[in-house]
Amino acid sequence: NLEYEQLDITYSEFLEFCFNNDLDKFYEGNRWNGWREEVSKLKGDEVFNFYPFLWTAEGSDINKSSRKIISIQEQYSLNLDLRKQIGFEK
Repeated sequence: NLEYEQLDITYSEFLEFCFNNDLDKFYEGNRWNGWREEVSKLKGDEVFNFYPFLWTAEGSDINKSSRKIISIQEQYSLNLDLRKQIGFEK
């Protein structure tokens, strides 16, 4: 979703989680077939944009959503704009 979700952990605890837990299990259902190869081709300032948006009912199956590579800035701006349209921010 587009709401900020606080983790209630410190940065050190976050890093410990990332390096010492089963991230495949944590992200189960949030990765598409062939994700590893596609993600390895991203530049440091790029992300995948999915449509329909993954936080919608229509976009709930990540394998059925289309995706394209866009800049992080473009995705961030889109997220801010969508938050305004939905009414999270004024």
